[in-house]
Amino acid sequence: MYDAMEQVGVLLATEGATVITGGFGGSGMEAPAKGAQRMGGKTVGYTLIGLPANPYFSEVVDCAKNGDSPEIQFGTRLGHLLSANGFIVGAAGGAGTLVELMAIINLNAKFWKEKKKVVILKPGSLQCSGWDESMLQQLKSWGVLPDSVEVKVVDTPRAAVAAVL
Repeated sequence: MYDAMEQVGVLLATEGATVITGGFGGSGMEAPAKGAQRMGGKTVGYTLIGLPANPYFSEVVDCAKNGDSPEIQFGTRLGHLLSANGFIVGAAGGAGTLVELMAIINLNAKFWKEKKKVVILKPGSLQCSGWDESMLQQLKSWGVLPDSVEVKVVDTPRAAVAAVL
């Protein structure tokens, strides 16, 4: 997944897109920033609770600067990520990624007039339990993912970037 998301960063930077992530390590945050930086692209990372950003950002926004509680910092960070112009390419992740996905679905369904494109990258060779069409079908069955919100699952970095640009 890390290599695939690094390639997403390369492709986005090649197209002139700014890569904005949560600022820390892993396939969803560090990898695309690393790929974009390698191509000379602009990268922005949002951090919180005083933790340092990964080294692949041209700009870091520290959401802890006001000394707010971790809960407020998380909300501020999420707000910054969601208010960025453009689109979302998500990597299979954990609880934090799921919170972000649910916020995106809710905002796309109820508030954003111009819907943001949302893609989940799940390379075919990876076993990312739940981060696939079956997850989306489950969310639809619960009434959480309305038909008016499109979330695509793709299996290559090139398909992810093509779906959002």
